[in-house]
Amino acid sequence: MLSCDYSYNQIPIVDWHFRTLEDWESIVALVSVVAVLYVAIHNYRRNRPLFFFVFFFFGTLLPTSNLFPKLGNQSSPG
Repeated sequence: MLSCDYSYNQIPIVDWHFRTLEDWESIVALVSVVAVLYVAIHNYRRNRPLFFFVFFFFGTLLPTSNLFPKLGNQSSPG
């Protein structure tokens, strides 16, 4: 989800009770990503271009994925 406001509690966390459609969509997306990674790793020796391009795709998404968030205060000094 893209958002211009990353302050506290602006982006909801997945609810593990699966009450809304968005909760199910996130699980389907997670399973899809894991399946693509599994196929790429499983076919490493047989199809190296597939392995390269799958990991290249995820590698290009990594800087903007917020998997490694900035630490510390993000407000302006002053």
